[in-house]
Amino acid sequence: MATQTKIRQAPALKPSRLNFAGWCMWCLTQGCLSSRCVKRHTRSAWEVCTDCGGTETVGAHLDRETSYEPCSCSGGLMLSKAAGAALSAVPDVKPLVVPKKNTRRSKVIGYSAEGRPLERINGKVHEVFDSNDPEQWF
Repeated sequence: MATQTKIRQAPALKPSRLNFAGWCMWCLTQGCLSSRCVKRHTRSAWEVCTDCGGTETVGAHLDRETSYEPCSCSGGLMLSKAAGAALSAVPDVKPLVVPKKNTRRSKVIGYSAEGRPLERINGKVHEVFDSNDPEQWF
């Protein structure tokens, strides 16, 4: 009777797509939910950083006494060189943005003593202020 032994594979090394503050490593957007970034991260392949040996400090895996420079890797990991081709295959899809319709109907009916336009909105006359003009803020 033959016995089978299961070979347990080590889990694939991969950092989180979002850092501890919630910023995406691919698009640098906080709280990113982009399908492009998710696909790109899924296809990415990582390996232990050759500069720091996974310690996140350059050269610390060789000499801990004199190493102090932080490494630019991602949690001790770096993208594998073979992953470049797979990542370039992810298409750049832009989200569809539908402009909102202007629901406010207004018409300039005259001008105030200061020269600002006057509009009639819901039967009342209002002076129109330009929010981009600091002199009109107060």
